[in-house]
Amino acid sequence: MKRMLHSEWERARSDALLQPPVATAARIAAAENKMDNLSAAWRASLDEVQQGTARGPFSFAAIEKEYGYGCFRLNRRFAVITIRDSGELKIRACDHVTESLLNPAAVRAEAPVMPPADIIGCVGRVFARAEPGPRPGQHRPSLAQPFEFGAAADDKPHAYREAPDRNHRYMLVALVNPETGVVYIFVTHGSLFGAKLSGSNFLRIPTLICAAVRSLLAALTVFYMDDLLSGDPRYALGAPRLGAPQGFAFPGSSQGALWAFCAMAGSPLSADKCVPWSISPTAWGLTTDFSRIHSHDIIVLNVKPSTRAKVRSIAAEALDSNTLTPSSAGSLFGKVWFATCISQVGKAALQPISARQYARDMICAATEDADEDLSRKFQLSPPLRAALERVTALMDSALTDVHIRCCARPPPPIIILSDAQWAPAPPLLAGAGRVAFIVICPRDRSRSLRNCDTFFADTSVPDQVMKLLHSLRESKVHICALEEIGIAAPYFCPELQERLRDADVIHLADNQGANCAAIKGFSASPALARIVSALHIQLASLRARWWLEYVRSEVNLADDPSRGRFSWLLSQGATRVSFRIPNIRGWTGQ
Repeated sequence: MKRMLHSEWERARSDALLQPPVATAARIAAAENKMDNLSAAWRASLDEVQQGTARGPFSFAAIEKEYGYGCFRLNRRFAVITIRDSGELKIRACDHVTESLLNPAAVRAEAPVMPPADIIGCVGRVFARAEPGPRPGQHRPSLAQPFEFGAAADDKPHAYREAPDRNHRYMLVALVNPETGVVYIFVTHGSLFGAKLSGSNFLRIPTLICAAVRSLLAALTVFYMDDLLSGDPRYALGAPRLGAPQGFAFPGSSQGALWAFCAMAGSPLSADKCVPWSISPTAWGLTTDFSRIHSHDIIVLNVKPSTRAKVRSIAAEALDSNTLTPSSAGSLFGKVWFATCISQVGKAALQPISARQYARDMICAATEDADEDLSRKFQLSPPLRAALERVTALMDSALTDVHIRCCARPPPPIIILSDAQWAPAPPLLAGAGRVAFIVICPRDRSRSLRNCDTFFADTSVPDQVMKLLHSLRESKVHICALEEIGIAAPYFCPELQERLRDADVIHLADNQGANCAAIKGFSASPALARIVSALHIQLASLRARWWLEYVRSEVNLADDPSRGRFSWLLSQGATRVSFRIPNIRGWTGQ
């Protein structure tokens, strides 16, 4: 173990006479960067000891005496250095739990369950839809009068370190003292950052806290990992307590109940990250704006400004230098993926960025040829440059905003069905396809087709489109891409756009692969990714609230028009509209 953790810097110096000068300089520079990371990891580990979340540092002899010879597992530690919104450096100690074979051996007995990121907005909608006037025996203002809803944010400090682990002997951390080069061991008091099961283990704590404060104290508290949000109408905050700590400033509020319970349970919240009640709270990378409940009947969720700025900065640096390394691609992918976790707009454009992130052949080549200029190895390809430009444009637009409608009785949804067929057609390389959709727009709240306006459209897919699909991804069949075109096409139809604007839509389609890509807003297939990107950008521009559901092919009404059969539709008085295939040469569909 000591030999394995020997200083990389010393190894690079000792090999200096055996390596070419340029390669040696690059290796020494890389080793010095590792030494900087090692110093940061050492400082972070000592901070954990001071905070009481770890013990150490200990020698091998001390650990063997405590656990027994060969009866423990060591994990190599490294530091992850990020920049806070305030500009300060944040150093987090993480561990190579995969390298120690603990992650491959771990089996998750239950999947972690967390509420969606828009949960607090949905809570506000419940209040906005409440029946007007107080109920008998209740002492509160009438909800018929304008009221303000907001939320307060809190953070669970130390997170995984507070989640105990039964097999504690496997949670030991080995780290080299950067000053002496001697290996020491730290004993953590909880789960490790990097362990496969740490998330599931930790989530039991906020789940218990939220369940307790809801059931016992009637507090509106929700969580996402270690961040907690407490929602309240302004009238429910109660009287402030002057001179009290920030979390106890309104003891009658949901935040006050949360702080009281956590203090009583011996698991206090972070005072530094306590954010008081606001009608525009920011948490989980999102800002939830409740200020438009009465003026526009909506709650707006948008990406917080600092996240937008970080994405623009990484993308601009890559575009200016014409270079994107796998590590920068991973950082950009993670930020945009989480920022678009609700709207799905822009997520599909991450497909070329994800491919660069996992370009292992490029990483290995760069490692072997350390003397070669990395800017040539990680140059931007045309699809990658287009994706970066698309992501940058989305961060400057409002298309990533999500509107939660608060009206008490929304109109009935529009029903859309789509289907496609594909068949080989020699000598055509990509075969031939046909796509169709049906749109049913209710005139009133009755469920009868007689009180609905029915529209349909169909088209034979042009050969140039089939060739483009084949060039993006060579395949023997292209039915999945055609099904995706069928899902996207109704929202590009000019005759239907005004009906679909700001409407609730239930879309039914019979291809599971196309459905999954559309729901996730992402696909590893370049062809599907471009169609899905166009779909979600169009949905966002229409502000349509969209739900996609699987329907068996035997009962899919769009099956007939996709095969050229229109007798049933014409008997129902359906109107034919134009079929517009979204442009898949770019990411917007236009």
